[in-house]
Amino acid sequence: MAKEIALTELEEALEEAGKEGKTPLFLDTSGNVDTYLSYRQTTVVEAKKCLMDKLKGTAVSDIREGLRSQLVNAMRYSHNLLIRMTNSAVDFLGTFCEETTFPVDVFDPNAILSNEVVERVIRDSDKKAEDGRVFVPRGLTVVITSTFEKEDYAEFLKDAIPLDKCMVFYVKKSA
Repeated sequence: MAKEIALTELEEALEEAGKEGKTPLFLDTSGNVDTYLSYRQTTVVEAKKCLMDKLKGTAVSDIREGLRSQLVNAMRYSHNLLIRMTNSAVDFLGTFCEETTFPVDVFDPNAILSNEVVERVIRDSDKKAEDGRVFVPRGLTVVITSTFEKEDYAEFLKDAIPLDKCMVFYVKKSA
């Protein structure tokens, strides 16, 4: 069930999801949430690009490595990690999530910054730029956006992302 919010309630929704230990999933047909987050420190994962790259023949392992690099960047600089689903149901669970690159833990705020997960995704090459270590601040927030309507999102996204780890918000259309 999606909770309806106005765009002006976005910060409160982010806070509410965080307090509940859930990843916020914003259903926003206007794209305004994406725009708002682009003005903050945000690393953007274009989900549809992952799918299109796969369809064009890019190896899934290469796509996963790109996702890992974006995740490490967001961890390192305490950015938001925005997963933009747009109007797609990209299969993260079955295709792109993998324990040492882009683990399903990305969708669990209680697990993503655990030492175990961080150690699995950080590579020696990531440490070279940081004098042999990577400091991961505790400020990473994963946010998912979709342009699906509130009546449709569960049907399309149920096998793509772990909806049980999400708090769903429907951003009301402006009058």
